[in-house]
Amino acid sequence: MKRKWHLIIWGLILLTGVLVNVNPTMAASNAGFEVIPVASEQQLNHDVTYFDLGLTPGQRAVVTVNVKSTSQEPITIETSLAKATTNSNGVVEYKAFQQNKSWGVPADIEKIVTTDQRKIQLQPGEVQPVSYQIKMPQSAFDGELVGGLNFVKKVTDNQVKTNSSMGVKNQYAYTIAMVLHGRQELTKNKMSVGKITTRQINDRNVISIPLINQTAAFLNKVETKVTIKHRGQDKVVYTQKTVDGQMAPNSVYDLPVRIGETAFKPGRYTAQMDVTSKEQHWQFTKDFTISRKQARRYNQKAVIKADDSWLDLSLIIIGVVLLISLVVVIYWRKQRRIKLLESELAASKRNSKH
Repeated sequence: MKRKWHLIIWGLILLTGVLVNVNPTMAASNAGFEVIPVASEQQLNHDVTYFDLGLTPGQRAVVTVNVKSTSQEPITIETSLAKATTNSNGVVEYKAFQQNKSWGVPADIEKIVTTDQRKIQLQPGEVQPVSYQIKMPQSAFDGELVGGLNFVKKVTDNQVKTNSSMGVKNQYAYTIAMVLHGRQELTKNKMSVGKITTRQINDRNVISIPLINQTAAFLNKVETKVTIKHRGQDKVVYTQKTVDGQMAPNSVYDLPVRIGETAFKPGRYTAQMDVTSKEQHWQFTKDFTISRKQARRYNQKAVIKADDSWLDLSLIIIGVVLLISLVVVIYWRKQRRIKLLESELAASKRNSKH
């Protein structure tokens, strides 16, 4: 029963047949193709639509996906496989980007699962099967290897010209998740923190904290709390909380601490991190430095809100000066009046004697 619920949850996590980078209102009519996984003999749970496979060390198998054209014209579909990674938003994805890092994977699923059908051409209404050969590693491993079978419709030259003139870039794709189960499932994860660096996202400065899931098992419902202080001081410089994140097995989550439209300030800092995933909890403390060179390089390109604190300070100073001036003037006038009254009184006494 426990395993059944585990697989149902996986069905929600590893969303199958997802359209990416598509306007949802246009997806059904404009995608131009569909993908249908063919049931495998090695499938552990036949109620899910992704490949959830149980294979032994060294075993070979083949899985097939039928690709069907729903377009009114010939189309070309490009296929690929990518390991599961975690992006900077705390979302698992299956894209072959170099910046999506992995750590300590038991085996490379991109080498275990292969196909010689990297590109297929479909006539209107045609269906073609795409086969993937699986060769499990000889050595047994614990946990899961996770990847995604990607199907992308190649954009024609005419579509490129049309999209460019309209300022729109649509790319239609489906991803089918694949899970290769090892000897046993892992329920406790090991996590560490890599070197803290500075970078930019959408021209905004961020402090990047690499959280490393060192285990071949997902982390779900990930919550983070980060506080950053000047080293050796108690005052908090930056703080941030995130909720509902997810980390792929053996992946690196470059958590961005977003400091808004503010400039990097050179200095030595200490970051304190609390990370929670359901019943699991980790705490880390790590020092890092923002050099003058780093700060200058990023600040020159960053969107930075003008610092008007000097204006507030100037207004305060002017106000204080005016207040002091007013007090001095009032005091001076008061003293002048007193001396005038004293002079008049003295003159009156002299006149009375005469």
